[in-house]
Amino acid sequence: MNSVLYISVSRNGDQFQQDYIRGIAQHDLYMSDSADTLGTEIILKPDTVIFGDMAFSQEILCDWIKEKSADIGNLIIKVHCVE
Repeated sequence: MNSVLYISVSRNGDQFQQDYIRGIAQHDLYMSDSADTLGTEIILKPDTVIFGDMAFSQEILCDWIKEKSADIGNLIIKVHCVE
């Protein structure tokens, strides 16, 4: 399975989106109007050729995110793991 990375950023009334497969952008940066939302959404589906069948730990990932973002105020992070 190829890796998939999807990034969506909503800021200042605009939404920016980009998709990557194995690190290669699948299209130019897409920009549209945003419906008064703010935030960043990142979806990662790791490549089994690179990572094998390794299972990612939601607990370790959440701890790492909390550590890296401890100094950022008004931050909401949601982590969803899909099998």
